[in-house]
Amino acid sequence: MKKQYSILSLMLVLTLGLFIASCGQKRDEALVTEYNSKKTEADKLTSTMSDNGKMMMADHAAWNAKLDSAAKAGADTSKINYFKGEIKKMEDMSKGMATMDSLKYYSNAKTETNDQLKAAIAGLDANLAACNSMCNNAMEQHKKLGADIMAFLNGTPTATTTEVTKAGGKKATTTTTTTTTTTTPGTMDMSKHPVKTPPTGVKRQGSGGTVK
Repeated sequence: MKKQYSILSLMLVLTLGLFIASCGQKRDEALVTEYNSKKTEADKLTSTMSDNGKMMMADHAAWNAKLDSAAKAGADTSKINYFKGEIKKMEDMSKGMATMDSLKYYSNAKTETNDQLKAAIAGLDANLAACNSMCNNAMEQHKKLGADIMAFLNGTPTATTTEVTKAGGKKATTTTTTTTTTTTPGTMDMSKHPVKTPPTGVKRQGSGGTVK
């Protein structure tokens, strides 16, 4: 019986020792610094994407109102419906920003050990790249759509590209220039809707939270 108690006590001491050792593991300060830097970058990108989303929604509301006025004035309804459809597509895409949620997750991940720090840094790296790409593409599409809508509303010639299939399965594109004149007054000054460019470099300082 005493021998059993002795073995149990030894196992308990070893387990306790391992637990204390793991809790007392010193984190690599270089990893902490790198994580803090990427967290700051992620926080700034999240804020930029949020601001861009609000700006896009405000533009969409203004564009829809102008398109409605053009329809009442007798403009090409098929073209108007096309633009409205493109606006809705952009809004639907912005609602499915799972990558942004993932970025927020890694910005608030546990960083108590070096392994956790490494995992969080890897997650931030991957999602920063994905979010930057998505944000840039979305804003480019937004600017192009806005320019096309304004050109249509103001009767400016616009070029449309159509893909056709030739004999033998070969595809070619044809460009057609059309001019649509409407009685919709005024233009939208796109300079009043500046596009916020997401950060591209790793910054070591910022207002975001840091690991302590």
